[in-house]
Amino acid sequence: MLQPRRLATLAYLVLARPRGLHMRDTIVALLWPEADQAGGRHALRNCLHALRQALGEDLIITAGDGLVGVDAARVECDALALEAELAAGRVEEALARHAGDLLAGFHVSEAPEFERWLDEERRRLRDAVAAAAWARSDALRAAGDPTASARLAQQAHALAPDDELSLRKLLVRLDDCGDRAGAVRAYDEFARRIEAEFGAPPSPDTVALAERLRARPEVPAPARLGSLAVLPFTDRSGREEGAELVEGLGAGIANRLARVARFRVTARSVVPARPAGSDVLAVGRELGVEAVVTGVLATTGGQLRLRLEVVRVADGRLLLGDAFSAEQDDLVMLEAHVALAVCRALGATSADQLELVAHGRPPRRGEAHVLYVRGQHAFWRAAAGGHPDALERCREFFEQALALDPGYAPAVAGLSNYYAVAGARNHLRPFEAAWGRAIALSHEALALDPAMAIPHVHLGVQAMYLDGDWGEAERRFRRVRELDPSYAEGHRFLAILRSLFGRHEEALALHAEAARLEPRVALHLNGLAAACMDLRRYGAARHELERALALDPGYRAARERLIRCHERLGDFAAAVAERRNDPAAPAERFAEALAAGGPAGYLAARAEEVRATIPALEAR
Repeated sequence: MLQPRRLATLAYLVLARPRGLHMRDTIVALLWPEADQAGGRHALRNCLHALRQALGEDLIITAGDGLVGVDAARVECDALALEAELAAGRVEEALARHAGDLLAGFHVSEAPEFERWLDEERRRLRDAVAAAAWARSDALRAAGDPTASARLAQQAHALAPDDELSLRKLLVRLDDCGDRAGAVRAYDEFARRIEAEFGAPPSPDTVALAERLRARPEVPAPARLGSLAVLPFTDRSGREEGAELVEGLGAGIANRLARVARFRVTARSVVPARPAGSDVLAVGRELGVEAVVTGVLATTGGQLRLRLEVVRVADGRLLLGDAFSAEQDDLVMLEAHVALAVCRALGATSADQLELVAHGRPPRRGEAHVLYVRGQHAFWRAAAGGHPDALERCREFFEQALALDPGYAPAVAGLSNYYAVAGARNHLRPFEAAWGRAIALSHEALALDPAMAIPHVHLGVQAMYLDGDWGEAERRFRRVRELDPSYAEGHRFLAILRSLFGRHEEALALHAEAARLEPRVALHLNGLAAACMDLRRYGAARHELERALALDPGYRAARERLIRCHERLGDFAAAVAERRNDPAAPAERFAEALAAGGPAGYLAARAEEVRATIPALEAR
């Protein structure tokens, strides 16, 4: 361990301002005030020699006989890193790094000027962190997130616990988020402490504020509602990509709310487009939900501004009506603040629930998230049977997002989705290369953010279909459902795995949940029909397959399954009619067989068809 004066010398060389080289005589005066000039310089030379031996010869740099410093490239210092966090606006990271005062408990005897310098540095860093925390708290309060604002206020006040102005701000912040009891408790603790230490009560203004809080009647707890629909927001942003932004913002808010287990969030795909002036209560009743969320996105003063309302369907009561603002490209902050406010309005206020809703690392550049939202917009259209051009557009948007922020996990996961779908649809060949890229990107996304759901789907598919590791597949798909209950693919693939082991009732429930989440995606209806057929519920299967084909008439897998379903029901005429809708199916041969031999003739033709397909199946 370095001796006190050696550590003090190193700290001064690293932290003293202006940064760079420092006068030797200044350091001598700080740390060897009683020594004459020759003795002080000799002590400093010995100190620098010891530092070089302990930390490396090239750490200490000099200029002539009068200046000395350190090579900044060779120094890692928490205080410097804290200053960098503050300069970059990363307030939460700065607070986490400021675990205590600079060199807490450190002391150099008989060096009063150094002690004064060190006290000033401690105060400067503490004040800088506190000021940044209060500024962030103010911004969160203005953006409509009182809970996060109060959390920052508590951390800011802890840095100056004797400051009554700071205390009064904290009391107001706690009251804002509905924690009146916490505000009264904070005041009582402050009052007891200063009475014990100083023998005096708080100032009259502080006492008056505390009394007002005590006297205020209890606010009724918000209604605990469990089902909601986020209706399509109205775009008045004036931006070219405005339609994509409102769709992405609404989907993001709905996905965050779906993380709370007691919320049933109606799938965005089932929510109808809402013309201006439409009755939102009628829409809510049609969807069978307890509350609807509506909003208008505009651009005001260079900022995005969302006017939001949460309305209870039963009686039209307004549960939340507020405006939320964010910088032009900071959709992540806007999405999180709105979701938190909706969560509280619906009665979910526990710390765990709010943490689930708020989770998500924002991009370093807001434009990256906007590009990601546009990529998602293109991807879902491509995934639902869109043209390959839409698939390529989604890739371009994801890659542009990553060019701006290479570590933005959602865009990495989005790109993994692109390669998985492009490979599965033979848009990219060979399949092995495309799928391998999807898997590599999935691992990369999880390394950046372990709480992402999408990558686990791809890794589960790899385990189930290619590795034969069903235990790993089970773990992956269950993890998807834990991380994002609103992501239909997690339910669908776990259902497929359940069916492989003959657990058909469980598979049916999981397929039904996937179809509920995305009822306008034919793939999920086809999966639900397959689960019904496994349980010999052919009538239900036929209903789901007809719905799937109404959405996507070209969906051959659903049409082939519908033909099988008609056959199981003994409706061979319907099976022939369905074959006529598929140019690749030999309909006329089956029609002739049915006309000539009845059901037995049809079944004989079917057996012959099966025998003819065996070589092709074996080749595959």
